[in-house]
Amino acid sequence: MLMSKNQICLVVSRYNENPIWIKEVSYLFKEIVVYDKGNNGISFLNKTKVLKLPNRGRECHSFLHYIIENYHRLEEFTHLVFCQAHPFDHCPDFLDK
Repeated sequence: MLMSKNQICLVVSRYNENPIWIKEVSYLFKEIVVYDKGNNGISFLNKTKVLKLPNRGRECHSFLHYIIENYHRLEEFTHLVFCQAHPFDHCPDFLDK
């Protein structure tokens, strides 16, 4: 099933990686949320929200935090994509998928 860009939210868990690739694909997503657990801050333009979290747990902590904090507004047809700030080590063709 093809999804339009207004149906997909990207949730990224970051420590100190450089997620510059997000700027290049931001047009594909309705919303982008980066949970930053690192020491050096980052900023993006447009619709990317960067939210600071304490460095506890792993990426699953960030993903669960998003679900709990946004549960009340999760739309029935919104698709969520969860990933690490550098997903290419685990999935080299991440952007194609």
